[in-house]
Amino acid sequence: MLAGLLAGAVPAPAWAEGPGRYDVSGANPGGRGPYKGEAQLSQTGRETWRMTWKIGNETFDGFGVGDAKSFAVTFASGRAQGIALYTAQPDGSYKGVWAGATDPEAGTETLTPAH
Repeated sequence: MLAGLLAGAVPAPAWAEGPGRYDVSGANPGGRGPYKGEAQLSQTGRETWRMTWKIGNETFDGFGVGDAKSFAVTFASGRAQGIALYTAQPDGSYKGVWAGATDPEAGTETLTPAH
């Protein structure tokens, strides 16, 4: 019984929780270099999301589906468009892969909660 009580006292991992502001760091497809920026993730329905990224001087808008543990979002800025897939991590971040409509390879991206 005591072991059960102690096991309940162990803090659970701080899985990513969905909506909020995030710091962005990523690597472009095909080794085209790293990038940094910020993103805002908003839940618009039970399983629908809206996301806005600011990378350098460019703003990308997207929408998608999923839950707080994993979701896919489209993105577009001017003529550029693509899709990204994110998975929640125990440290509160999201790890993702993404590709533009004409990319033959995927890039990677990490969303870390902004403080």
